[in-house]
Amino acid sequence: ALVDINPDVAQICQRFLHPSNVLTAVPARTMWPVDLRPPENENERGGLLQLFSAYHEHARYHGEASVKPSPMIGTVVKSWSGLAFSHIRLSVSQCSAIGYVLTEHGTDVEKVNLNWCHMSDVGLTVLLPGLVTCTKIKELYLGFNDLHDGDVLASIITALHARLELVSVGYNPVGDASFAVLGNALCQCQHLRVLFAPYMHNTAHAMPAICDALDQCQQLVRLFMYGNEVQSTG
Repeated sequence: ALVDINPDVAQICQRFLHPSNVLTAVPARTMWPVDLRPPENENERGGLLQLFSAYHEHARYHGEASVKPSPMIGTVVKSWSGLAFSHIRLSVSQCSAIGYVLTEHGTDVEKVNLNWCHMSDVGLTVLLPGLVTCTKIKELYLGFNDLHDGDVLASIITALHARLELVSVGYNPVGDASFAVLGNALCQCQHLRVLFAPYMHNTAHAMPAICDALDQCQQLVRLFMYGNEVQSTG
C-alpha cells in the first residue's frame, strides 16, 4: 500500500520525513520529524493532509487494529498541541483521515482549526469519533462550513465541554431548532470565554433559549452573534 506524494508537496515531506523517503511515504516505515514547525500556508497544510490520508489508507489496508501508531505522526501532533487545516476543502475521506489521526494521537491536542473547509454534516460526522477523544481541546474552530446538523455540533461540544474556552461555529446554516440544541450543549462549557456564532440563519424565536444557555457561561467575555435576527417581525 504505497502512496506516492505529489512533487508539489515535497517541501513539507522534507520537513517531516527522512530525505530518502521524500517522494514515497510509507506509513509503516520508520519516519521521524526533521522540522517540527507547524505548516505555514495552504500548500504545506495540503501536504500534511496528504500524509495523514496515506497513514489512514495504510491502516485501513492492513486493518486498523493490527497497525501500530506512527511515532512520527504522534510526535508531530504532540509538538504542535493542535491541528489546523483551515482554507483546505475537506472531502469526507479526508475528514475520516483526520479523525483517525486524532483518535490515535490526539490526547494532547488543545486546538483544532477547521474553519473555511467546506465541510458537510457527513464530513463532521465521520470526524466526530476522533474529535471527542481529544478531551484537552480548548479552542475549536468549525466556522464557515456547510453544517446544518446541530445535533452533531452539540455532541462534539458536550464531549469537550470540560476545557473549551473558544468555540467558533459561525457562518453555518443551522437554523433555529439546531441552534437551540447547540445552546443546550454550550451551557455546559463553564470555561467558555469566546463564542463566535454570527450568520447561523437564526430568528428571534431561538434567541431566548440561547441567551438563557449563555447566562450559565459565567466566564464568557466575548460574544459574536451578528447577522442573526434579534427582534421578532411578527
